[in-house]
Amino acid sequence: MPRFRVTAGRFGGIDGVMLSDVADGAHVILALRGATLLDWCVPFGGGMLSLTDGYCSRIELYRQDGVRNGLMAPFPNRIAAGRYHFEHRDHDLLPAVEEGKRLIYHGFLRELDLELGGARERDDGAQVLFVSDAIQPGVFPGYPFALALHVLVRFGLDGLSLVVTATNLGHVSAPYAAGWHPYFRFGEDNIDHLELQVPASQAILTDVDLLPLPGEAAYVPIARRPDLDFRGGRALGGGAVDACLGALAADADGLIRSRLRDPVRGCGLVVWQQGGLVHLFTGDALARDARRSLAIEPVEVMTDAFNRADCQAAISLPPGASRSFRCGAQFVPAMQPLAAPGGLAGAAAAQGRRR
Repeated sequence: MPRFRVTAGRFGGIDGVMLSDVADGAHVILALRGATLLDWCVPFGGGMLSLTDGYCSRIELYRQDGVRNGLMAPFPNRIAAGRYHFEHRDHDLLPAVEEGKRLIYHGFLRELDLELGGARERDDGAQVLFVSDAIQPGVFPGYPFALALHVLVRFGLDGLSLVVTATNLGHVSAPYAAGWHPYFRFGEDNIDHLELQVPASQAILTDVDLLPLPGEAAYVPIARRPDLDFRGGRALGGGAVDACLGALAADADGLIRSRLRDPVRGCGLVVWQQGGLVHLFTGDALARDARRSLAIEPVEVMTDAFNRADCQAAISLPPGASRSFRCGAQFVPAMQPLAAPGGLAGAAAAQGRRR
């Protein structure tokens, strides 16, 4: 029998699949709804260590509070007032919703009931394919486009990976972008002591509604926001973060890697993505377990990209075309410290505390 297995069933009352390593008990559980990651556990320190803060029940999954570990498509994050302009047409995602209550974010995929399109079990990993063609004209107000969505999830010796692919089934270009909204943790502890490293040299400035500033005003060197400068690696501290970072430096293999480390346990996570930006959220506003996990979100585009001229090329998906976004994470049982005393990291941390 192969080392990695796929098991379909109900997990905490939620229909889903489990990908597991029968050799050591490591596993991930994903819901059919949105291909949402419910749990990721690995053996560590003589027990099992939980690495994500997912939905605990079917009720939580359907309420979607915090979008815990959700996949975001056909848009990540917010669209200003639920309105956008694309290909010479105005669209309204929230018709009949009054001003002041027009909040929409993170797309439709996270609330779709997907079908299993196949599975594979091998000694180096297991994978499942989730499929849906539920996004069609007339189904979602303000989005008159047809998409086929495929989500390929693989769990193996090299960790967890996701590939979200959209194909435009229509006859006109469609606005589209994807992302992932995972909340990472190491057990149940507060996140303030965790060390974070993100290879971003640019910050995206926003207004009070967390919408990027117009045009070039949105882009600033990370040095102008030292509280968001994690290039050198440093402890999170107690400050609230809900921000997008850009100009990400890729490694030689083309992948961008952010790192999160628990200095108490000595273990860590490498969160990787192919292109795009990364959004950080310390979870201060979560209804359950605030600041018990850190969202490190790989995204193709920034918030409100549907309304930005500088993002039109990135979001446009021509008829018949497909586009994929790849991201994932790997557990590292023994990770070198990320926080360095003094230097850029120390100065950034100190200035961040003074803000």
